Amino acid sequence: MKRPRALIFLLNIIAFGTRLQVQAAEWPAISKEELTMNSDPSNPGAAAIILYREVNTDDVKGLETQYRRIKVLTDEGKKYGDVEIPYIERLSRIENIQARTTNPDGTAVNFQGQIFDRTVVKTRKTRVQEKAFSLPEVRKGSILEYSYTIHALEKASDVLVNPQDYTFSDTLVEPSATWLVQEELFTRRARFSVHPFPKVTLQWILSAPRGTPPPNRQADGSTMLEMENVPAFQTEELMPPENWLKSRVSFYYLLGPLYTTYWGSVAGREGKLLAPFLGDPKKLKPVVASIVSAADPPETQLRKLYERAQKIRYLAFEPAKTEQEAKRENLKENKSVEDVLKHQYAYGSEINLVMVALARAAGFESAPVRVSSRDRTLFTAENPTVSQLNANVVWVRAASKDYFLDPATRYCPFGLLPWAETATSGILLKEGPFPFQTSSGEFTSIVTTPRPTSNTAVLERRVVLQLDSDGAVQGSLAVSFVGQEALERRIAAANMDEAGRKKALEQEVKAWLPATAAAQLQGPVNWEQADQPLRATFDVKVPDFAEATGRRLLLRAGFFESTARSFQSPTRVHDIYFAHPYREVDDVLWKLPAGYRVRSVPGKQENRTILGNYVMAVENTERTLHSERQFSVEAVYLPASYYAAIRFNFNLARQGDEGQVVLESTGAQDAKTPQ
Repeated sequence: MKRPRALIFLLNIIAFGTRLQVQAAEWPAISKEELTMNSDPSNPGAAAIILYREVNTDDVKGLETQYRRIKVLTDEGKKYGDVEIPYIERLSRIENIQARTTNPDGTAVNFQGQIFDRTVVKTRKTRVQEKAFSLPEVRKGSILEYSYTIHALEKASDVLVNPQDYTFSDTLVEPSATWLVQEELFTRRARFSVHPFPKVTLQWILSAPRGTPPPNRQADGSTMLEMENVPAFQTEELMPPENWLKSRVSFYYLLGPLYTTYWGSVAGREGKLLAPFLGDPKKLKPVVASIVSAADPPETQLRKLYERAQKIRYLAFEPAKTEQEAKRENLKENKSVEDVLKHQYAYGSEINLVMVALARAAGFESAPVRVSSRDRTLFTAENPTVSQLNANVVWVRAASKDYFLDPATRYCPFGLLPWAETATSGILLKEGPFPFQTSSGEFTSIVTTPRPTSNTAVLERRVVLQLDSDGAVQGSLAVSFVGQEALERRIAAANMDEAGRKKALEQEVKAWLPATAAAQLQGPVNWEQADQPLRATFDVKVPDFAEATGRRLLLRAGFFESTARSFQSPTRVHDIYFAHPYREVDDVLWKLPAGYRVRSVPGKQENRTILGNYVMAVENTERTLHSERQFSVEAVYLPASYYAAIRFNFNLARQGDEGQVVLESTGAQDAKTPQ
């Protein structure tokens, strides 16, 4: 069943977070007050302010028009004169772009320049383009206006046009417009409207601060929301996905009754659609027999099947090909798991479906799972739109244990999920109103993937250093990235050459050290051993690590720049959101310069809480200093009310890392220690 194109496009556009704007046949009059405005009273020092914004969605005609008027208040605000309008070329087109700049004296300059059309994202089936242009003569005090129309290229689904011709034994939800009512700038006035299909029930979910007025249904059948003095969206480090946090209204069409078992119905319906692709498990038994032994324990069998699935060429992880290259390769479409195993390449979620089919053929319960990728959004069960389920994993039950797997993610070892697929919820695609029974016996339509621990994301750094009497240090650093830390770096380096990978690692190590430091990678790196920690060794030099003051050398207890840099602001607006729990383990051995001894070291620092741990211990021997440091974060999502506690942990870690070690000269030797 096709969805109205304007609706799909709007959902996609939100994911890219690009500034959007509404076409006007005539420019609205500009008041004297708008011309003379030179600051935003609600936000002194703001670079710009949105004076008026309008979004009109017409689902019947497949059109959406956007208009925006912006006042430039500072030189920094001139950047809002550069406009980017994203769209998906096979699904929509951008029409009727109009723009003008009005100078502080009231003279207007219409945009007559070039509009650039460029590719933002390209995959095998989708190309995201953007229309980009710059308004003329933008300066401090200018008023910028622009408008355009998004025209859907697909016709509306007939079920929305003629619902009376259909019988609904189940709930059907079709998404409509989503209004992001909060922007990065303060908005004085905004008006949103949607003209829906007249024979279908339009519902909405309002995600906004308490007291925000709801949309109002108009006499002509449209729904409207008018707002004034919308605060600018405040960004903070380590906050939930921005588009999920911003005040918004999500519209959807509801056909048929909305049952409490809604998500179970969706799961069953989508599971039935996937059944032909998964095929009959019996047909894959010979394949499974060639991979596993009946004597293998259940987890061993799963590991072997997982390894087999990961051997399939996954086209999504390859660099984009030109049309000529794609035509020469002439890859055929996969219509079943058997096709994937025959062709040895896969698109989209096909590798995960192979894992499901192989597990079923081996006698395990297994099903695909659609979840919300929490780097982009968080699952809200009260929101019935399926579009929030934007990632795929695999569920398998073996020996009464539940496994959640993602073999489609390159370099992802068995038992690990990419962080955005952990601690998130979704639906298990298996027929039946209650398709999933937990290991405790509870039946549910919604499943939640396991919450990670700091053991699954560890950074280990072991260093042996020679300290010279002039404060310079040099030595060897061995780094191990474990779990998520390894996966993230392997994925980032997947399409780099060796020179690019070497440069990326060296730059990362330099970022851990003072600005004057040098780091050079030594030897090979096990990039392709996905089941092992990512290991690398470096020669490091810091010419001025210790400070010489008379007969003393002063140095930090922590060799690396403190990674506990977050949460220095005394206040917090949003909840706190970590990609995953993590742990850092540092072991540093300093060899002292000849003629120096340790005068003082900081006392042991130790702080252990449910939110994370910090330990720093410096041990003094006759000729060396040995420091051991551990820092961990054990949280994923924390309400803003926990800010004081997590900030205290980070402050304590920063202070401990900056603890001072004092060396003093014995006068026995003032020359540099021979290497």
